[in-house]
Amino acid sequence: MAAYSLVQFISVMILYSIDSNLTDKQYLYIDLGLISVFAFFFGKTEAYDGQLNKQVPLNSLISPTPLTSLVLHLVVVVTFQVTTWFQLHKQSWFTPFRPEGGDHLGCYENYTMFAISSFQYIILAFVFSKGAPYRKPIWSNWPLCLALILNACIVVYLVVYPSDWIANFFQIIVPPDMSFRYIMLLYGAAAFISHVFLENFVVEYLVFKRFQVRREQNVNTSTRKYMRLEYNIKSFDNWPPITEVCDLHDPTDLVVEVQPTYVNLGAEQNVDAQHNAFPGFFETSENCVDHRNRFSILKSNS
Repeated sequence: MAAYSLVQFISVMILYSIDSNLTDKQYLYIDLGLISVFAFFFGKTEAYDGQLNKQVPLNSLISPTPLTSLVLHLVVVVTFQVTTWFQLHKQSWFTPFRPEGGDHLGCYENYTMFAISSFQYIILAFVFSKGAPYRKPIWSNWPLCLALILNACIVVYLVVYPSDWIANFFQIIVPPDMSFRYIMLLYGAAAFISHVFLENFVVEYLVFKRFQVRREQNVNTSTRKYMRLEYNIKSFDNWPPITEVCDLHDPTDLVVEVQPTYVNLGAEQNVDAQHNAFPGFFETSENCVDHRNRFSILKSNS
């Protein structure tokens, strides 16, 4: 949404320099046909279902990566709009716009700014629809892909060969030279390549991964609380901090010498040979033989 506002701001300011502007129908198509549709389907992309990434997503727009991305894309937007503006003025058939009052704002300058800015709205919606590692790829969000393709076809139709009633409806003054219309398509393709390269390599790789991620993973410069907590755990031996200091006892004092305990158990058995059912097993005599068996069991208690 910030990029949309800046793109429209640049194109309108350029047209204001010649006392022109986008027409009401052009504003209506940009706001309802492009921006509202993209904003509705943009958040329909589901979360990434793969492995979780160690680096957490950005939680603030006021950070180096979003600000750098916005500024660099703004530079590219200004570059292409100014380039197409000067390209238009070099054409032999070009006639400058002269405001004569009334509501008709159609002119060659209006056609050029409307064409290149419409391409930029679509391009930026595609570029900012990032996928892994936080969201699924853009093609998983088929309503957004359909809206991008449909609006791209509509803009190409309006730029290359619109019908008369469509041109009158949008108040578009189509250039008589067909080659200039194709040049506008080439500028749109070049803008697409420039914005994709800028976002994927310069912003995502150089600024985010090489600078901000390393900065966030450094405990001396990171503002993440969990990084500071991990640093405290690894760096301080007395972590976690306690409110009361307790002296540790010497472990040798806890060892108590244990003396073994002996228990004597005795068992006495008297067997009368006369009443014994198996006299052969016992030693017999005239008197009863007293068999005394003593068992001593040593039990050590430790």
